[in-house]
Amino acid sequence: MNVHWTSEAILNVDAAVGIGSEMARELYESTNQLVSFPHSGRKVPEVDNPAIRELIHKKYRIVYEIRGEQVSVLTVFHSSRDFGNTSFGRRSNQ
Repeated sequence: MNVHWTSEAILNVDAAVGIGSEMARELYESTNQLVSFPHSGRKVPEVDNPAIRELIHKKYRIVYEIRGEQVSVLTVFHSSRDFGNTSFGRRSNQ
């Protein structure tokens, strides 16, 4: 299984915690488990699609999608934010 970070997810990390910060490193490293265990994250409650899942790392939600042998990290945001107000949340509700 390959893990791919979308440009949106990378920009989200940069905006939230700074690309070179310790927290950024932790967020990126937390997705390493998806290589062997892609279903280890929970289904995103706000989305009716079992392929859209999320990992929770400290106070951040890391939303990803499983497609065949690829995991794509779609977005990262602080858990205090309303899902519907994230760019991904707005797209998924259309």
